[in-house]
Amino acid sequence: MLKNETWQLVPGKENTLLYPIIKKTNITTSNSFIFQSPKVIMIIDPGDLPEQIADIRRVIGEVLKEGGRPVFAYLTHCHVDHCFEFLHNPSGIAPEEIVFVAIQEKGFDAIGRKDRELTGAGRYRKAIPDPNIDICLLSAEDRRFDITKRYMLTEGIQMDMTTKTFATYGENTLSRQDFLFNGDMISVYYTPGHSPDSISFQVGDILFVGDLMFAADPFIAGLPGWCKSSVTSSAQNLLWLIENEKIAMVAQGHGEVIPSEKAKEYLKKMIDRLPGIIVRKELDLPAILASSEYAVDLSREVIDIVSVMTESLSRVVYYLYILEESEEASKYEEVLDSEKLNRLFSAFNAMIDEMHSGKLIEVGLVLRSAILFNKIREMLKAEGLESVVGQALLTRLERSFDDFIVSSSGREIKQNVMRFEARALIHHIIDALKEDIHADPSILETLEDDHLFITSLTRRIAFKPVSKYVKFSLTCEKDVLIESDWNRLSEIIDIMVELMIDEGSKEIAFSISEGEGAIHITIDGGLTPKLLADDCYQKRSLIRRLRWINGSFNLRNQEDSTIIDLEIPSLTQEMSMQAP
Repeated sequence: MLKNETWQLVPGKENTLLYPIIKKTNITTSNSFIFQSPKVIMIIDPGDLPEQIADIRRVIGEVLKEGGRPVFAYLTHCHVDHCFEFLHNPSGIAPEEIVFVAIQEKGFDAIGRKDRELTGAGRYRKAIPDPNIDICLLSAEDRRFDITKRYMLTEGIQMDMTTKTFATYGENTLSRQDFLFNGDMISVYYTPGHSPDSISFQVGDILFVGDLMFAADPFIAGLPGWCKSSVTSSAQNLLWLIENEKIAMVAQGHGEVIPSEKAKEYLKKMIDRLPGIIVRKELDLPAILASSEYAVDLSREVIDIVSVMTESLSRVVYYLYILEESEEASKYEEVLDSEKLNRLFSAFNAMIDEMHSGKLIEVGLVLRSAILFNKIREMLKAEGLESVVGQALLTRLERSFDDFIVSSSGREIKQNVMRFEARALIHHIIDALKEDIHADPSILETLEDDHLFITSLTRRIAFKPVSKYVKFSLTCEKDVLIESDWNRLSEIIDIMVELMIDEGSKEIAFSISEGEGAIHITIDGGLTPKLLADDCYQKRSLIRRLRWINGSFNLRNQEDSTIIDLEIPSLTQEMSMQAP
């Protein structure tokens, strides 16, 4: 494989050396690849970090001491992280030489039009450089007519370009341009999908594919200019190239260079999962801003829930030690590492500070939040945790993390829609809230099994009957059918009731009615739920959850309390009930 930041011979290409600059995977800048031959210096994707441009200038400067030659910079696509810092001053990488810049036609147009969405400038809060571009690659005209042409770049420097379109798999076609410059050859293929201007380069036995192989990943699928049908065709075409053009390695815009066999496996999996990807919203700047607010809200919700979990665990550990169950107590001490959690949340709070100070862009916050939530998810998989905090709460957190990843990556939130009777749902919720496992005699059945007994005992120590002294009632004039996601709707009502109990409700009255094209579930806790009246993360969280099941809620004032009126779309015809 390739060695980073070292000159090495390009496989399958005589007299050509390659110097890779392979960065740790990030969203700030891309990998860069520098080539030298006796006649020319080439760069694929100079990147978008000042220090990276400085490294490229230094490397090229050392090569040019051996003899001057023109420099060509080829861009796999027009996104910020691959080229903006370079495009602000192309000649800066080789001040004593002529520097030529080449990009596909649609990227040329996007930069020329200062398109903040297609270039990613809006998401990255960057100024778009002036279009310092000399060569337009694989234009629509080139591809349509398989044109051969010659660029007279400057006095004494010319480039011959030949375009050919050929069949690959199925009904796919692939356009290739070959550049011939003083005997040096480079081929470029039109591989759109990640962006309309995405192209791949072949130098010797290495294929440079930009970001195409990430195009089915969360937070990538759905970017402005992304196209599923183009991604699918281009992925199939890359697979064809690897299998038919003796490709030994595939170099990506981010991450390590991989052998062709591994690339083939990845492409096949990518092609298989593309049909199931449904992007509901474009990941433009407004969507990224909404997702960054979502990340902050969810982090606060998780902090609150984990704090409750930690308190419960502490109580369990304390009493297990008193009962001389030290082995079991030690196990639970390790379940939630408070120091590790504090480090995770401190890192998140530092990200928020960076964002507010302008050092971190919103898209970075969203991606780092996804990483943070996955780390917490792994901690919550500890054995026995459900005995302490309850499976329902763990399931809620798991769903919250999944929903964040899915929604923030522009995809549709998964639902398990079914038809059920509204009264059955509310009775189920009330029964769960009134459950008191302290009154459950089943622990006596576990006395002969130490493990089952300790598990049962632990559940009883951890259990806090917060609803024990709350009176619940339900008014329902007639049977009302709901078509929705039972678990999601139940979770929403649970959260609303929890907020009321936390504020001191002692009586909570539910009522169910149908009218004006909606089913109404009202909740009266005998007080004004301040958290739902204010613009806070709890309220925004409920609004998001309701939006995903096409519901909404309003607050209606009534004497000394505010009633929550939950609206769910009603069924248009009578349907048989289905138990959950």
